[in-house]
Amino acid sequence: MAPVNLHSWEEQPKQDIHDAITAASGQKVPSLNVEKCLRISPPTKFLKILWSEIIISGSMREIAIVKRLATFVLATPRSSQTPPLLPIFLHLVLPSLISNIDSQQPAEQNVTADILAIIISSALTAAAHLDWAVRTTCGEHRPILGQHSPAMVRQLAAGLRAQKARPAGKLVGQKLATSQGFVTNFPFFVKELNA
Repeated sequence: MAPVNLHSWEEQPKQDIHDAITAASGQKVPSLNVEKCLRISPPTKFLKILWSEIIISGSMREIAIVKRLATFVLATPRSSQTPPLLPIFLHLVLPSLISNIDSQQPAEQNVTADILAIIISSALTAAAHLDWAVRTTCGEHRPILGQHSPAMVRQLAAGLRAQKARPAGKLVGQKLATSQGFVTNFPFFVKELNA
């Protein structure tokens, strides 16, 4: 029996994300088994791997592709054994991403903050639509993604308000506050951000 290559096994989520982005970029149907990836990597590590692959492709102007992939990963309900990824991303991973963006050059910061704001806006908008759909069709009031979308947005605003002294935190907050679609879905965001 051949020995198991532990290194390649641990790298599988990164390869799976890369393959999904490559397939989508080549006009093919992407496939990403998030639950399998989470059996290999803990959620925060998986989300950081996702971000590192997104930022490479997003910087190459594959914004629409990475936005769709990130929204799928963050805002799709999964089995009860899989933790909801959107609250983990917003509350645990985002602060470290903002710290990393702060160490970049200003032009790079702007591009990275833009990609981050687009992903946050898209995922939270999808979460809001999911909340509404489940509530109106099933009468279900429990949060499908771990928290209801308004609660996530309020916590996001508070977190970004606390990071306003950091250039990247301020930049991401400004980009979300000036996103018409985001503010339409979450009209209280600007007030909470500036409270």
